[in-house]
Amino acid sequence: MSRWPAGSPRRRGELMLGIVLPVTAGVLAITGLILLLRPDPPASFGWFAYVPLSTTTFMPMPWFSSTLHTVGATLIGVGIAVMVFCLGWRVGRR
Repeated sequence: MSRWPAGSPRRRGELMLGIVLPVTAGVLAITGLILLLRPDPPASFGWFAYVPLSTTTFMPMPWFSSTLHTVGATLIGVGIAVMVFCLGWRVGRR
């Protein structure tokens, strides 16, 4: 038996922090992981760099080289932050 009536705002808040928010955070983190592990999309143009007086060669970085990787890393960070918030909320209520 719950302390609060079925339709009360307090009960809905407990449901939100207890079930909905952690599930949403998990989905965000998993989606971010999928985006981060996807291979780079192939370039649709042939890019090259010509620097006439330089002996160094340009090598693109292997991680975060596309917008999808950046969005994936951001989603993982947000998902983990929301999970930690929910865990702290539960521990603090006890």
